[in-house]
Amino acid sequence: MGSRDVRYEKWEDKYYGADEIKSFEVVGQGDLTSKLEYIQPDDGNKDDKSVVQVVLPKAVAPGESIQFKIKFHDQFSRDPARTGWKRDFVLGGQWFPKGRRLVERCLELPSIPT
Repeated sequence: MGSRDVRYEKWEDKYYGADEIKSFEVVGQGDLTSKLEYIQPDDGNKDDKSVVQVVLPKAVAPGESIQFKIKFHDQFSRDPARTGWKRDFVLGGQWFPKGRRLVERCLELPSIPT
């Protein structure tokens, strides 16, 4: 049986992974970076910083569209179990901010045009 070659004797801060949103703008509604709020809709774990919400100053009407301008920085973790790096191997899936709509405490995936 193979080995994942994962050892955690000393886990330094530089090896942790993170997605950091640097700025969050809605075109026509302004910079809403300061309005971002971490939420934990599924389990209430306050240490979970993977989901943010923002309430828009102006509602989006049915059939209307909006444009987001998001600047972010990613730090891949050293552990490539899901996303990360090890030696010369990088696994970079699901590493970017993704938009969702919160409906009655459930995250709803956006429709994707085909």
